Parts: sequence; C-alpha cells; structure tokens
Amino acid sequence: MASGFNLTGSTVGTAWHLAERYGTRCFCKNGRAADLPVLDLEDPAKNARALIRDEWLRALHEDRCESIVLGCAGMSDLCRPLSDEIGAPVVDGVAVAVKLAESLATLSLRTSKLGYWATPPAKPECGLSSGPSR
Repeated sequence: MASGFNLTGSTVGTAWHLAERYGTRCFCKNGRAADLPVLDLEDPAKNARALIRDEWLRALHEDRCESIVLGCAGMSDLCRPLSDEIGAPVVDGVAVAVKLAESLATLSLRTSKLGYWATPPAKPECGLSSGPSR
C-alpha cells in the first residue's frame, strides 16, 4: 500500500511506542497531531475536517510519507472522503482490527491445547466432598 506511513492523533507518543514494540517503527516517517480535542470533530464551527486535511497534506509533502495511519477512532468517518481528497491511503486501525478478527474467525481456529494453554493436570480431592449435599 505504501512504503512510508505517518501516525496521526493526539496520542502520537503512544503510537511511536507501539510502532517500536510491534516492529513497524522503521516504516513510520513521522508522527503528527492536529491538536484537536475529540469532541471538536463533531462541532462544525471548529473546522476540524479542514484542519486535519491540511495536517495530513503537510505530512505527505514535508515528511514524504505515502499513507496516513489514524491515531484516533473519532476520525474514522473522515478516512474515505479525506483519502480521496489527499490522494493517499488513510488507514483506520479500528477497521483493520475488526477485519483481522473477522478473517481469523472465518478460519475456525481454536486455542492450542499444548504448552501454556494445555488442560491442567487433575488435582487430588481433599477435605470435604465436592459433591452436592443431601
């Protein structure tokens, strides 16, 4: 999809930490925040859409990234329209997580019964009877 991504949202610091933890840091060009509280996304007077679009355009040009990764689920409804406007993919992590969960569910995989997830050995009964009293 792209060779370089830009992280966006008010939690850029956390996004960098997670990118490092999961081995994707090398694909991230930069992290940016539009400095908008989530509730401002719903207020037309705050002009959030234009502010976010402008920040994403700066990310594409200044950071030379090729895609945007959202850092806030509150922006998810902006993905498609702003992706069309800026001419680059905008990735919504929530949508990606849901699709990953759906695809894993369709594979009908079950938890391994080996190692850590193995059924524990039976414990000997001691003390009072574990059966119901009469």
